[in-house]
Amino acid sequence: MTIRETMKQIAKDNGVVLSPIADKILKIKERAEDIYQCPCYPNDKEHWCMSPLCYNECQTKGRCHCGLFNKVTDEDK
Repeated sequence: MTIRETMKQIAKDNGVVLSPIADKILKIKERAEDIYQCPCYPNDKEHWCMSPLCYNECQTKGRCHCGLFNKVTDEDK
């Protein structure tokens, strides 16, 4: 499974979608040691893809901090 497929599945499992800039962020994640690690917080164990912090940002701000995931909108349905 590619990183894109993995992140798309994580998004689906959590009721969010990949953002329009996902490909740019996925290129950064390809160079990371851990694909789940947040590119904005590489040394923070509490920030990772769809961690409670990431999920909360999506639900309250409409997107996660790095911009990989967006909250589902009417346009996405």
